[in-house]
Amino acid sequence: MRFVVQLLLTIIVIAVVAWWRRQRGLATHKGLSREEFVRYFAEIDVPDVVSGEVYDHFREMVGVRGYRPSPTDSFEETFKMSGEDFDDELKELLPRLGLEIPHSGKLRDWTRPLATLSDLVQWINWVRSNSKAEID
Repeated sequence: MRFVVQLLLTIIVIAVVAWWRRQRGLATHKGLSREEFVRYFAEIDVPDVVSGEVYDHFREMVGVRGYRPSPTDSFEETFKMSGEDFDDELKELLPRLGLEIPHSGKLRDWTRPLATLSDLVQWINWVRSNSKAEID
């Protein structure tokens, strides 16, 4: 019984240390200010509202004080996100911009993978430009 308790405590300590290291890493992450992030995408004709909403969404999602997103942040590496997690984020993010996920036939027209925040911002801009929705 004593061995089981020690094993559980060891697992808990390892989990807490791993969580703390990840939080600390995100807090010291070298990202951009919101203004820099928006300006980065304005240079490729992405409306401020699109890039700004992505910035705000992922900053809120991480929930770590001091975290500043970067266009190169990877969904897999930075956010530890894939598959269903990513789909859930899209379902939350797109309506905030008055957009919907396009039907599968239209989605086939986008051939690049969505691996980074830059990919996502450009994809959302593509969805917007192929949608009837108007975003200011």
